[in-house]
Amino acid sequence: MLGDIEASHPQWGLNIRNLGNHGNGTQIAFHTAANAGDFLSHWLPSYRIQRELMVDHHHLLIRLSRHTNLSDLRLGTILPAALLPWILIGALGWVTGLRRHAQRAQWAIEGELAHSREQAEIALSSITDAVITTDTEMRVQFMNPVASRLTGWPMAAAIGHPLSEIAPLLDERTQKPLPTEAKRPTTQMANAMVGLLLARDGRNHAVEIRLSALTRRNAIPGGLALVLRDLSRERELETALDYQSTRDPLTGLFNRRSFETYLRQWLSLCQPGSPNGALCQVDLNHFKLVNDTAGHRAGDELLRQFAWLLGTALPSGTVLARLGADEFGILLLPNAEMAPQQVAEHLIEAARAFEFAWEQQHFNIGASIGLVMVTDARQDAGDLLIKADLACLAAKDKGRNNLHVYEAGDVAIAQRSGQMLWLTRLQEALHDDRFVLYTQPMLPLDDTARPREMHEFLLRMHLDDGSLASPDLFIPAAERYQLMAELDRRVIDLALALVARSAGNLHDTLYSINLSGQSVGDPHLANYIFDRLRRHGVSPGQICFEITETAAITNMHGAQTLIRQLRARGVRFALDDFGAGLSSFTYLKRLPVDFLKIEGEFVRGMLQDQTDRSLVESFCEIGRAFGLLIIAESVEDEATLSLLREIGVDYVQGYHIGRPRPSPFAPPARALSADPGTPAV
Repeated sequence: MLGDIEASHPQWGLNIRNLGNHGNGTQIAFHTAANAGDFLSHWLPSYRIQRELMVDHHHLLIRLSRHTNLSDLRLGTILPAALLPWILIGALGWVTGLRRHAQRAQWAIEGELAHSREQAEIALSSITDAVITTDTEMRVQFMNPVASRLTGWPMAAAIGHPLSEIAPLLDERTQKPLPTEAKRPTTQMANAMVGLLLARDGRNHAVEIRLSALTRRNAIPGGLALVLRDLSRERELETALDYQSTRDPLTGLFNRRSFETYLRQWLSLCQPGSPNGALCQVDLNHFKLVNDTAGHRAGDELLRQFAWLLGTALPSGTVLARLGADEFGILLLPNAEMAPQQVAEHLIEAARAFEFAWEQQHFNIGASIGLVMVTDARQDAGDLLIKADLACLAAKDKGRNNLHVYEAGDVAIAQRSGQMLWLTRLQEALHDDRFVLYTQPMLPLDDTARPREMHEFLLRMHLDDGSLASPDLFIPAAERYQLMAELDRRVIDLALALVARSAGNLHDTLYSINLSGQSVGDPHLANYIFDRLRRHGVSPGQICFEITETAAITNMHGAQTLIRQLRARGVRFALDDFGAGLSSFTYLKRLPVDFLKIEGEFVRGMLQDQTDRSLVESFCEIGRAFGLLIIAESVEDEATLSLLREIGVDYVQGYHIGRPRPSPFAPPARALSADPGTPAV
């Protein structure tokens, strides 16, 4: 039997076990091992095949087993059998790689999201607008620091609370709540709303409101983004700018522009046949005296106190404004209790009784008033102001503390109207460029003086009849109607063009140009002068600007700035009319000038008045103490010239030295010798 089994199953292993009686244990009755196979069978995949047969009546278990190898398999079975494990291993590795790649991608996305969230929070914390986001239930989810500061709610305390509780918004006009939930946008709002934010502390903030809808995936609504821009500071600046544009910063009264605007509006609203109003111009007396003797702080305080005095003395409903330095405008509306003349007389009495005290100094001030009745609503506001100005000037001509009422055909008004005529001529001359410059020499009294020659430019204006007008005819109109700055620029351009064509020695000839007080305060004048110097090719060292003492004192800061800017480039300066203000010694050390030009009134009176001579001597001593050169003007005779030489003046100017001549630069009418014993020819 065993032989038959082995013969029919070659290369199989045979194992016969005796199960024993009653299943108690097993014994191996016979065993043969299967062939081990060749060398490759240890390295190539193999399969174990096993068959079992139970012989119950003999209690035997017959088990056949063998290992298949390449020699036992067909070609169609070999390749799949050999590759299948490797395919399974490769598939397992590929799946594992996919899982690892997906995990790394997930980690990267989560990192990017965290970084983006961090960057977004940093950006929201950095912007100046308040940002609040909500969920779909309009409950706060996020607030940047600006929103916390504006609302008064910390973000930790605000999260989860309704938006209407954290940031209640009100209509700016009605003060009623704005229903933010009802206004929820589907996208970002095209236009912003302006409303009020009621902060936690009860304060209202004007804000610009922008709403944007937040969406999730698949366009599912995700809440609201609320952006609030605080307008409080902007409103404060607008209010301040509006105040500054309509008010005088010193007195708080309306300024000239706003007063003229109000006057025009009032005239446009007046009905024919309605009661008459009146327009007044009030000029403060002795204002320049206070400025010159007590200083600008005293002058400013005087203006403030006088403005308060006018405000308390005027009827209610009166419009009061500061029109200029010491000029005030008053619009008297129709008043049944007091006529305009009575109001004006009352103001004069109040001003006469007003005494200004400053640091143990006392000044009696007073005022002059010009009044024009508004009898026709069709009258032009500008004409009314001119008439009031002329009436005020006429009141000054009659003496201080006077009232003058404008009337057509008034002789006093006609005289003052001459300024208006010169204003018209001046404007035409500026338009047609009808100005010409003369020069007058200033010669040294010492052969060693440098510069050796000095010339002052003097302005003349061509009239329609071909004659020339001297500056004393048109300069008052230019000063009163704020045309001096424009006129000064015209003179600077003309003068530098003449200097460029002159034959004067570059180092020994100096040309002097006068500047008005209006130009001294012009912050752009220095750049204009530098531009003209470059354009005409003139050396700054050839130019000297003359500034009157009054102009310098009136705008001390502007004068100091202008002088420093120009002197840094080599331009020189002279303080003209020195001594006229009787405050020169106080301010001289603050003005870095090169020359002192003594007021001609003192020079003309030296021979007759010992006081004038003493003042001139004092001026020279003070000038030399500051290292300045002294110029004496208005020298009209030989005796005055000899006395100035004796005192030690450096330069002299006047008709005795040389009269003004047309440019180009003609030689002076006479020459001076440094030897006092040699007669001039």
